[in-house]
Amino acid sequence: LLGDGFAVVPDGSKIYAPLAGRVTNIFPTKHAINIKSNSGIDYLIHIGIDTVELQGEPFSICVQENDDVTPETSLVDVDFDKIIKSGKDTSV
Repeated sequence: LLGDGFAVVPDGSKIYAPLAGRVTNIFPTKHAINIKSNSGIDYLIHIGIDTVELQGEPFSICVQENDDVTPETSLVDVDFDKIIKSGKDTSV
C-alpha cells in the first residue's frame, strides 16, 4: 500500500533516524513517525505490528515535528517488554 519496505527486529530500546532529513509527522499514538530525507525520500518508521492499539503507552518520543534529524538522532525510546507482554510483534 505504501510501497516497498522492510522490517528489522531491534536489539535495543532506542530507534534512530536511518537517514538525514526532517520529521514531517508523528502519529498521536507515537507508534509511527514520517520523515522526509534530505534527498527527497518520504519514509515511515512504524514500530511494532498492531501497536496503534497500545495508545502510545510503550513509546517516548524524543523529537518534534519539523525537527531536523540525522542517523545519530534518537527518535523514540521504546519499552519493547510492554509490546511483547501485550502480544504484539516488535518488528520495526
